[in-house]
Amino acid sequence: MKKVLDMKFNKKQDGAVLIVGLLILLLTTMVALSSMQNSNLQEKMATNSQEDNRAFQAAESIVEVYREGIDDVDKEWMVTAAINQFLLKSTDWPQTSGSVYDSDITTNIELELIGEDAPACLAQSLNADLNSNDLPCYSFQFRSTSSVTGSNATVTVVQGFTLNL
Repeated sequence: MKKVLDMKFNKKQDGAVLIVGLLILLLTTMVALSSMQNSNLQEKMATNSQEDNRAFQAAESIVEVYREGIDDVDKEWMVTAAINQFLLKSTDWPQTSGSVYDSDITTNIELELIGEDAPACLAQSLNADLNSNDLPCYSFQFRSTSSVTGSNATVTVVQGFTLNL
């Protein structure tokens, strides 16, 4: 009698292991696909972050290059043009393009004259008479925009400074 019961019980189990095994395989495949998609997303996020950082470094570098070399003959035209635009009450500020890092990074720099800033320049000059208006001093700002070709990475850096003329 026991053999008969075992045989009936075994017949009801035919194919159950196969179905359970296929369900486990399906779940494992879904988990693996989800992990792959997550990994791809993280890689894209890391690449975007890296491209943003490259654009930021390029924008910062070109501002520093122009700020340090503002007295150079090839860059002083920007100061003259900015003063002329300010006097004409125009917003067509002088700008130029350049590349500091890689050739796939495009960087534009613009110089804007904010206005006259005599108190700031008087504070910078130790020999200046406090009542003197002999020091023409202006506040400027550089606006540098860098973008990486082939990605959406675009960064704008604004840096202000005063200049005795």
